[in-house]
Formats: sequence, C-alpha cells, structure tokens
Amino acid sequence: MEKFQESREKATRHLKIADHMLVITYPLVNDPKLLMTVLDNVLKGMLCSVDSLLYYERLFKRINMFGEGVEERLRIFKHLAQKYQLDPGFIRTVVELKDIMREHRNSPMEFARKDKFIIYTANQNLKTINQASIKKYVSTAKKFLEAVNKVTVENERLFR
Repeated sequence: MEKFQESREKATRHLKIADHMLVITYPLVNDPKLLMTVLDNVLKGMLCSVDSLLYYERLFKRINMFGEGVEERLRIFKHLAQKYQLDPGFIRTVVELKDIMREHRNSPMEFARKDKFIIYTANQNLKTINQASIKKYVSTAKKFLEAVNKVTVENERLFR
C-alpha cells in the first residue's frame, strides 16, 4: 500500500472517530471537555488528508520532498489546492483548527459551562467551543476528505 493510501485511511479513521464521539459519545457523557478531543481528531483527519495529497504528488515526482512541519506542508498544499481547484476554505479551516488547538494547549485557564467549552486565551480573549461549531468542522473535514479522495482515487487505477 502506498503512503498516500495509508494517509487517506488514517484520515478516514480519525473522522469516523470524531463523528462517533460527537454523535454518540458526547450526548451520553455530556461533558464539554470531550469536544476538544473531537476537535483534535478532526484536525488530525484533515492533516492526514493533506498528507495524502502530498504523498500522491510526491509519488509521481510532481513535488520534491517536504518536511514534517505543518506550516510547510500547508504551504505546499495551497499550491496543489489551486491546481486541483479545491476550495480555499479547507485550508482556512485547517489553520483555524490548528490555532484553536494551540490556544487550548497554551491556555492559562479553560472551563466547561453548560454545553460549551470555553478557552481563555493568553491575550485575554474567550474562545467558545460548542457542539454546533464542532459539527460544522466535522462536515467541512468530510467534504475535504471527499475532495482529496476524488483527486487520488481517480488516478489510483494506475497502480493496478
């Protein structure tokens, strides 16, 4: 199995986990802290989708080796997104999720209130995460994975 196929499967697995946690587990447990775990899986799924397309392009020697840094991978992906006419909103979503997770890690204080998870950021702003916002991220991530799959699966017949 090629690396782009492995990354595609990882992306699918992360998004299935995120969806299951949001739809099944969260209503049972009703703990807003669980929303950050869902968000983390959505981000991992989207980054694996990015990797899938990068490995696909690397396989055909259309791009050079790329580093492990997220910023570098996203920079290269922006050019590929234009090439394959992918929605630029996908990249903005990945960057937004990455920023939320960074704020969560660096937050001096965070707490759950009713059905929301609130992050107090270092620059004294409040970032609110709720089930509805996470559903939008999951939906966007699924569309993103479908768009990347469309690019890679159409040409996958070359390997058979």
